[in-house]
Amino acid sequence: MNAKTKSILLRVILITTISFSSIGAGFYFHNNIIIRGTITYLSFEGGFYGIISTTNNSYDPINLQPEFEEEGLKVFFIARRNLEMASFHGWGDLIEIRYIRRI
Repeated sequence: MNAKTKSILLRVILITTISFSSIGAGFYFHNNIIIRGTITYLSFEGGFYGIISTTNNSYDPINLQPEFEEEGLKVFFIARRNLEMASFHGWGDLIEIRYIRRI
């Protein structure tokens, strides 16, 4: 497969992934998550914000920006699952957000 074909194939995969993620389906690529969800505040372990996906998966972001710390906020995000750290909160998959926006 030549470089041009690889480039086209990669673009098709990326566009397909983003298209499906906009309808709520989650995708995993090398520990990367592309998904929609709702910000929620959890009061245990000192209190923290997590994300519950449209498929009811729980995510504990280690770098959620303050402007997204809003109960009930709907978001689209791309994140990397952090498999090297243990969650202090013991709730959801530990993730590092790469991109997030309000929806």
